[in-house]
Amino acid sequence: MPATITADGAETGVQQYTITLDEGSGTIRVTMRSFWTVEISRRFIAELGSLMNSSRARFGRVKVVSDITTMPIQSQEVFEIVSGESLYRAGDRLAIVLDSALAKIAARRVLDGFPEGVQREAFISPRAAETWLQAYS
Repeated sequence: MPATITADGAETGVQQYTITLDEGSGTIRVTMRSFWTVEISRRFIAELGSLMNSSRARFGRVKVVSDITTMPIQSQEVFEIVSGESLYRAGDRLAIVLDSALAKIAARRVLDGFPEGVQREAFISPRAAETWLQAYS
């Protein structure tokens, strides 16, 4: 059964994120929504980091697909926290799904700052992201 972590925004009543581990493929699926506070961002990173450590121990590397198509632009402080660069290690794979070509260009600049050896890419199509993530697995 998949491990699922869900957070609801007490202030807004909007589900702000879902993190699910697909036990079959070892893929962590993340969906992010709404405006976040620094506190929500820190909770998200702690929960994602914990699940990534478990996944890495079990599967040898981490595969994450993160859907941020419904997440609006965040404050700089929130953005810096949720980028999660420090969670990734060489051999890990990250596919980010965005809602526009412009967002994809901006995301690539952020992804360039990730540690050496982390395979990362931005997509507009969820299907393309999933195909890329599972390739060579």
